[in-house]
Amino acid sequence: MHHDEALDPRRPPPRPTAAPFWALGLLNNSSFVIMIASAKKISEGGTALVFLSSVLPGLCVKLSAPYWFDKISYRHRLLAASVLMAACFSTVAAFSSEVSANAGMELLGVAFCSVQGSMGEASLLALAGKYDNKAQDDASAASGATPADGT
Repeated sequence: MHHDEALDPRRPPPRPTAAPFWALGLLNNSSFVIMIASAKKISEGGTALVFLSSVLPGLCVKLSAPYWFDKISYRHRLLAASVLMAACFSTVAAFSSEVSANAGMELLGVAFCSVQGSMGEASLLALAGKYDNKAQDDASAASGATPADGT
């Protein structure tokens, strides 16, 4: 990219990408942390079942992702991850009352969390690879700042 392109008034200035990816990563992993922290509450005697439910479905997603991720857009994958996060919390909350203690449904909610976290993580990592700091460095150089990598 030439400096003239970086200063083109028709082109919007480059936006920093680190903060949005950091926020999305934090949000993506929050459901996993919440489910693990409440494992004792979800399944009193079967904490190991909660751990298995929070790892195995996600492992299956990560192992199979290379075969189907290219067929589904980032937008749809992240939308699916959002829906799965809502389903995760809704399912665990709906079946965690003392009246309807249904551990199987709670574990299904934890499995939703696992799939959501793995799909979101793999999608965000792949999407981050499509961004580089070159546009930001060129804009910084045009404004007189020094690029971060020293080149």
